[in-house]
Parts: sequence; structure tokens; C-alpha cells
Amino acid sequence: MIGPGLFRLLMAMVVVLHHSAPLRLGAWAVSVFFVISGFWISAKSVSLQAGIPGLCRFWAERWWRLCPVFLFCSLLAWAMALSGWSPASPPADPAGWWLRQLPVVGSASAGRLLPVVWTLDVEMQFYLVAPFLLAAWHRLPGWGAVLAVAGCFGWSASRAASGIPLDTPRLDLQLAFFLTGAGLQRFGWEPSPRQAWVAAGACVLFFVAAAALPGTRELLWRRGATATDGNLAAGVWWFSACGCLLLLPFLAANLRYASDGRDRWFGQLAYPLFLFHWLPRELYYRWVDWEQPWWHNGILFTGNVIVAMSGAVAIWWLIDRPSEMARRRWMHGGTRVGTGEESR
Repeated sequence: MIGPGLFRLLMAMVVVLHHSAPLRLGAWAVSVFFVISGFWISAKSVSLQAGIPGLCRFWAERWWRLCPVFLFCSLLAWAMALSGWSPASPPADPAGWWLRQLPVVGSASAGRLLPVVWTLDVEMQFYLVAPFLLAAWHRLPGWGAVLAVAGCFGWSASRAASGIPLDTPRLDLQLAFFLTGAGLQRFGWEPSPRQAWVAAGACVLFFVAAAALPGTRELLWRRGATATDGNLAAGVWWFSACGCLLLLPFLAANLRYASDGRDRWFGQLAYPLFLFHWLPRELYYRWVDWEQPWWHNGILFTGNVIVAMSGAVAIWWLIDRPSEMARRRWMHGGTRVGTGEESR
């Protein structure tokens, strides 16, 4: 097995690749992130018996985990928009826009200088309802919990089929993935390493087959079609959901795999990379040309990834690391927090 921290970093790299090449695996990687989040929040979600103080403490701790890096990257994106280095237009009402960014929830609907922030908006929505939602869901018998997850998948599929964009910041469209992760935690499923790697191999073969077959190739590669088309949006949703479900045995084993210090560091880099990579990507797309030889774009892509990773390391060191140390002192009296605490 690989460590859960390294796995999260690899998923963040998939998102970087999605935004740097004609590839459609970003929705799959985000779905996997939501499953991971559902697992850890189910494991640590505050009991309703803790009352209002306990709930407020839980929400503050979750907001603290997201907000510093989010606001810093938003500040960089805002500066790039003002300077003209980004094609995004700066907000007409900067004060109102920043006030909408501060709580994280609802930030995407105020205008996105960082398009990926819709995932943080949805994540914060989940944190706000998780203590109530998971309390009710855990009271269901096992078969009832499974049916509830299936119903959420059915709802998401129907919304995708209706043409709703895949990056719409609505919790109900992603709830199936959060509850799938909560189910991995609730039922304590522990596949063997062999089962986990077989699942990972099946997932890779699924993507390879999709790329090889003309009828499904557009679900993996952008070639003229856009995800705003209703049929394509539904196809990409099914493609991503099936890939995520195929990977579940690997996820179930990986999330219980013990992390060492290096693996925790990999996991901590995933969040800054996920947010920051969009900024060098804006510059990268000024020069990339898919009609040029592969080596031309390959050099640009390599530079884009190096800048994105270097920026992520710098943000982790300057922003995320001191913020996390302060958060841990507040929440845990300075004791070490497990890998799950580092989930995006």
C-alpha cells in the first residue's frame, strides 16, 4: 500500500493534470476527495450531545482548516486579476466579494477567481450539516444506510442528466460521495492489500478502456466538446462515479494505512497544491499550443508543474504550517494530529 498522504497528493496532481492538458479526470479526483472527507468527518464528527459549544467548536476547527490557505490563494488570484496576468475580471465590489469569501461557504457563488473553490464551498456545506446528517444516517439500519446512499447517487445522476454543470456548488449533488466515505468508516471494511491493488488495477483498466473506445473517448479527452453539454455532463458524471466506486476497496485499505512523518507531509502539500496550481496554469495557457510538437508542450507542462509544486511547498511552509500548529494547540493542546486531520 501507499500512504494516505501520498495518495491525496497524487489526487491533487490529477487535478493539476486535468487543468493542464486535454484530460477529464478532475471530476473523478474531486469525487475521491469527497469520499476521503466523508470518511474522516464521520470518524471525528462531534456528537450532538456536545451541545451548541461543541458544535461551534467543530465548525470553527473545520473552517480554520480551510480558510488561511484559501484566503491567501484568493489574494494571489485577486492580485493577478487586477494586474491583468489572469483573464479573470476582478470583482466589481471588492469589499462585498471578500466578505463572501471569508466564511468559505457561499464563496463560489460570489464569483470565482479560483474556479476550484466550488469544492471548498461544498466541503464547508458538508461540515455545517455533518453533525446532524451523520447522526440521522447512523441511526438507520445497515440496509437503510446503503439505500440512502444509493438514493443520493440516483439524485446526482438525474441532476447531471438534466444538464446541471458538474462544478455547481451544491451539496446535494455531491452528498453520495461524502456518505460513501462515511459508509467505509461506519462498516469498518478492511480489504486485503491484494484486493486493494486489484481494485486499483481495475480502475486503471477502466480509464484505459474508456480512452481506447471511440464511444467513450470524449469522456476522458477534451476534443472540441465541452462539459456544459447536457449529455456530456451526464456521461462525465457516470464516468467519474464509476471510477470512484471501482477504487473503493483501495480507498478503504489506504485510509487505514498508518502514516509516517513523510507521508503526512505529502498529505499536507495536497491542499496548497490543489488551490495554488490554478495560478501558474493561467500563465501556462498563454503559451501552450496543442498544435505544436509534443516536446514544446512537454517543456511548458513540466515548468507549470514545477512552479505549481514549488508554490505549494512555499504556501505550506509560510501559511499552512503555522496555521495548523496554532489550530492544533487550540484543539488538541499541542499534541500530534493524525493523518485524517490533514484531509483537505
